[in-house]
Amino acid sequence: MYIKKLKASFGKLQGEELILSKGLNIIEAPNESGKSTWSHFIRAMFYGISTSERSKGGSV
Repeated sequence: MYIKKLKASFGKLQGEELILSKGLNIIEAPNESGKSTWSHFIRAMFYGISTSERSKGGSV
């Protein structure tokens, strides 16, 4: 499977887009720029959002 592009609209990622290339992709950016939010987004797309996360009412 090859994912070319991700679009997210939650948390800090309102309407943001991440373009990926084949192979290993590394997200490098300044603090508070949304790296962890991208990580949570990708995990949620593959595995879903846990019931405990939903009940927290967080951005994921």
